[in-house]
Amino acid sequence: MPLDNIELQILNSLTFPESFGVLMEEVAAPEKIIGDCLKGLMDKDLVHSLSKVEGTEILEKGFFYNSDNMHDYSYQITAKGLDELF
Repeated sequence: MPLDNIELQILNSLTFPESFGVLMEEVAAPEKIIGDCLKGLMDKDLVHSLSKVEGTEILEKGFFYNSDNMHDYSYQITAKGLDELF
């Protein structure tokens, strides 16, 4: 599947879990565009969201994702996303 430049920048930034704030610093695009691209990448199973386990710094993939609060999550590339890069 062809990915645009912003989607590729996002995927390249997510080798390790990163917050939405870090993505905004690393990707050369407005916040809304980054958010829309990130949602699209998650729909394609190229990225998954992670949330902190309450009371710890541990991140885990959850069953629920609230796209209205994208800053509350971290994001990481999936195996399928890595395949798209290489």
